[in-house]
Amino acid sequence: MGTSDSPSSAVDELADTFAEVARTLQAELSLQATLEKIVELAPKTIDGCEHAGVTLVKGGKMLTPAASDDVRAQVDAIQYETGEGPCLDAIRDHDVFQTDDLSHETRWPKFSRRAAEETGVASMLAFGCSSKRTPWAPSTCSPRKRPPSTPKTGR
Repeated sequence: MGTSDSPSSAVDELADTFAEVARTLQAELSLQATLEKIVELAPKTIDGCEHAGVTLVKGGKMLTPAASDDVRAQVDAIQYETGEGPCLDAIRDHDVFQTDDLSHETRWPKFSRRAAEETGVASMLAFGCSSKRTPWAPSTCSPRKRPPSTPKTGR
């Protein structure tokens, strides 16, 4: 991570790192293999990340081509059903969105309430990215009320 201690710069740096890793992996692997590798590595390397997934826009529709587990897939399904959530905003605005407590989140009222109640997920972090003109958003979530945002140090 960089030298800044601000949470915003740490999140921005993590988003840049995800995008760089994805571009590097995609140069060597298929898009599907790249996305699966991202969701496999995220819970192992990001402090607080317990579930990871990728939202992708294909043919004007949102889909989840890779998810670390059923919880993450369910979180995305709720976003698609309600038409709101951090991944959808991250793709649309090509920006970073995080929430540390979905039960009190006001930006996505339909999504937040359902995701918290139905999955137990409390915090999320989503990054807007693109690859060869395909918008996508890797994201992490955790049942804890602190957004996953820093690499694990192994300590």
